[in-house]
Amino acid sequence: MNDLKNKGGKVFWFGPPPILDGDGNSCLEQWEAIFGVNYTSEKVQGQIAVGKRIDFANQLETVPSQFILTDFLVDRIYPVKAKEGTSKIGLLRQYVVDWNWK
Repeated sequence: MNDLKNKGGKVFWFGPPPILDGDGNSCLEQWEAIFGVNYTSEKVQGQIAVGKRIDFANQLETVPSQFILTDFLVDRIYPVKAKEGTSKIGLLRQYVVDWNWK
């Protein structure tokens, strides 16, 4: 993902942030650096948001709003805190989906 981003590609992540890689090593810091966010893991993975609407902004403002359809882990929300230089691209009420567009 980092190589693609560094070559000018756009990388999107949907679902829970990775905590460990396939070898059991921590990979959260690397993921946070790629996406320009900080994530604090909770006891329960993600927050259920069935039926909530995601509205897109800034670079994705032309993407139509979408609704979260299930309570599966991939459809839960995982709030992050944006690092400096990261723009907001999606909103779910008080939560923000951020992206580092450097």
